[in-house]
Amino acid sequence: MFLGTNETGWLRLATALGLRVHEPLERVTAYVDGASFAHLTRALGSVATPPPRYKHWLYGQWGLPKGRVDVLVLVNVVSDGSSSTTYTHTIARIDPPLFAGMSLAGTSWLERMLSDPPMRVGFPAFDEAFRVRAHAPATAHALLVESAQSGASSVMSMLLGLKAQQLAVHVTDSCVDVRSTGLEEDVAPIRARLDTAARLAAQLGASRMRIRPEPFELARTSDWAAFAARAGLAFDAPRMRISGHVSGLALQIELESDPAGLSTSMAVTLPRSLGLGLRLTQQNALAFLSELFGRQDIRVGHAIFDEAFVVQGQDVGRIQALFQNHVLCNLLLELASVARDIYVDDQRLFFRSTGAFAAAAHLESLVDRVHMLRDALYLAPAPPIGPYR
Repeated sequence: MFLGTNETGWLRLATALGLRVHEPLERVTAYVDGASFAHLTRALGSVATPPPRYKHWLYGQWGLPKGRVDVLVLVNVVSDGSSSTTYTHTIARIDPPLFAGMSLAGTSWLERMLSDPPMRVGFPAFDEAFRVRAHAPATAHALLVESAQSGASSVMSMLLGLKAQQLAVHVTDSCVDVRSTGLEEDVAPIRARLDTAARLAAQLGASRMRIRPEPFELARTSDWAAFAARAGLAFDAPRMRISGHVSGLALQIELESDPAGLSTSMAVTLPRSLGLGLRLTQQNALAFLSELFGRQDIRVGHAIFDEAFVVQGQDVGRIQALFQNHVLCNLLLELASVARDIYVDDQRLFFRSTGAFAAAAHLESLVDRVHMLRDALYLAPAPPIGPYR
């Protein structure tokens, strides 16, 4: 399906729902089934300028009696090469995240026959309709049972109600994602789905706060808290998020979770823009093909670096001069060697690696790299640091 360029119905929907219109960033793989809500918000980009397009995402907060929930509405087109299918997604953020590696989705009798025995929650109608997988099955099971036994039994009924409407639902550690086939811009059904998704997300997040953490979770939380205290940084335990300032740079280290597993992300924000129009991402097959068809890729004269990254920007000369600093090049190469994602723009470096950084030494290594980044960007002498741990 072609998503055109003047879809006033999409703008009317955004206005009626009280959501802002954003244009997803090209540098981030935008919608991925099962992606964390943190990943989706990283793809948001700035508020879009008119005219509205269906490729734009609608983002904001949804009001509930006991608070507000972050929500997204977006259109995704899935192609298999010969045909394509359009889906409309209404997504609500589970906050704090569940940290169970959970993937809860509808199932069919054929899937039940052909797959391994599923996790059973003990509610026959739910167990028949949904399949639950998790990297931490004890945590996932406790969450669902607690949601049903603490006055929040509507979690089960809401999920069953969505399936009865022929809607696909996928619950992960940080998202309740309700999907319908086709492009929808009618306010009433989207409003109803957002409300259901937001209530589900709020109740699951509240259940996570009530269940007792596993011993390994307590140990990891203790390590992160101790590190944050020594470094003079703030620590949000339920969200496993460390934040503050290091060497004048805003730093956030966060544990993220999706069905693929845990990952540790680091975002560093500079106090001022470099003013280069810089965009640096990892080289991959898609980027290579784009380059063949004329997409910009600035070469900086560092062979390994040029092979590893796609560098784009407005001020080519100043960008090439910036990356003559081999300390900066080697730092980015070092991070990229263990990264699932890495990108740099005029004011931000983002890095995400597979797994949880459980030991304080690993977190200290990240902070070492922040000092190094500051010195490399502002051409101050870089202090010697130890090997990446």
